[in-house]
Amino acid sequence: MRGHTSDRVGGTDTPTRTRLTLLCASLLALGCGDDATGQTDAASGSESTAGSTAPGSASESTGSETSGTQGGSATGSTTTGGASASTSTSAATTSDPAMTTEDPKFDVGGAADFPGVDCDCGMASEFSYIWVANSPESTVSKIDTQTVQEVGRFLTKPDIDGNPSRTSVSISGRKVAVANRHGGVVAIWANSEDCDPDQNGQPGLQTSTDSATLPWDQDDCVAWYTPFDDWTVQRPIAWQPGVFNEATCQWEDERVWSAGCGGGFQPGFGQGPTTVVRLNGDTGEIEDQLVMDSYSCGGFGPYGGAVDSEGNFWMTLNNGPLGFVDAETLEWTVYDKPSDVASYGLTVDSEGRPWVTSYSQTVGVARFDPMTETWATTGELVGYSQSGIAQGSDGRIWIAGTFNGTSGIAGLDPETLAVTDIIGGTSQGKGVSGDGEGYIWRAGGSMATRFDPNDGTSTVYTGLNAAYTYSDMTGFGVANASGCQPNG
Repeated sequence: MRGHTSDRVGGTDTPTRTRLTLLCASLLALGCGDDATGQTDAASGSESTAGSTAPGSASESTGSETSGTQGGSATGSTTTGGASASTSTSAATTSDPAMTTEDPKFDVGGAADFPGVDCDCGMASEFSYIWVANSPESTVSKIDTQTVQEVGRFLTKPDIDGNPSRTSVSISGRKVAVANRHGGVVAIWANSEDCDPDQNGQPGLQTSTDSATLPWDQDDCVAWYTPFDDWTVQRPIAWQPGVFNEATCQWEDERVWSAGCGGGFQPGFGQGPTTVVRLNGDTGEIEDQLVMDSYSCGGFGPYGGAVDSEGNFWMTLNNGPLGFVDAETLEWTVYDKPSDVASYGLTVDSEGRPWVTSYSQTVGVARFDPMTETWATTGELVGYSQSGIAQGSDGRIWIAGTFNGTSGIAGLDPETLAVTDIIGGTSQGKGVSGDGEGYIWRAGGSMATRFDPNDGTSTVYTGLNAAYTYSDMTGFGVANASGCQPNG
């Protein structure tokens, strides 16, 4: 299963609407049819690059809820996906910089085991922002998940030609990392108290607090930027969980995975093998790098990325196989997919199983079991447009798409793959993500929509600009995969 080896370079590995409880004692060390600006993938149709940068507004509506099949076993077939064999190599290295310690954003605590430390192994963490990339203007919007208002917008690349499409929030909730299709990763602080008020050389804190951006190098909440100027495409981005220090109540060694292609023939497209990097979460320095020589960068290159509880990195290719990189050894594996699955969106559930959506008219959703190396598929959503996928705090798998002619989200039982709910409402976009209070978000186009899976209502923020985000936009994904459970 872990048949591909790689020389390691640098670094060490060290709801129901409720607050999330982080089960710290159990944690170990530890986003088809995507197109670049002006480009279209025939598999999913075109994306508009037109939009408005004017401040948006939130409105609430009642969505229509349609009951789907409940219970029972998964419709469709279960097929076995084998792993192909080839040798991987690793190149490039950086220094091993000293790590800095960060304070997490926690609610309450009170630990008898650690006198004077206001937390314990069951402390709560909020994921109160969703970060959505405005692709054509090379910005990312910070939206408060409770008020559904935009509270910041930030440039993602110095030349303002990044074309960002994936965002990922760290398990501490303190930083977002954004990958630009045209190369480069930027990290931004979520909380103003973490920002450096002296960073831009002016007294006091300067940072965006609405839909207006500050010039590059003027926003004190931009933590770091790492260029990938020789890459022609860069999409996947995913934070590792890091290590939780119970004595200090701090997440340490938070690092972030990304992947892309070099030597491509056209911006936004790639060719040759896939290159995977792991960046230091504090500095953005490249700590590890490897080349997956049998994982092709053809077409749009590596498409989605997500991590499991051990910080291992999972990837998809657009209508291609799964890729896996071991966080400890950097060994990598490629897993074939069923021939009738056109892989698209990607997430990893709380059991460590990768899920993909499919734009195939034959298969709707597929789940991979790393232990048995087998796939389970369902045809219940065949014929419906579907894209992003994420697990909510209620355990259900949620998919963004158009169902019964209505744009919305569909919920699946994680074990049977049976459809449990279809919730319609005003929504756009391919990306989907859960948050720390049990809502399910769909984001893209001009809006971000917050769905309440309990009653089917939705609240909409408008004012985004041709937004496009596949990934863990809130940080709930990495927390869920790493053992976070609702504290009811």
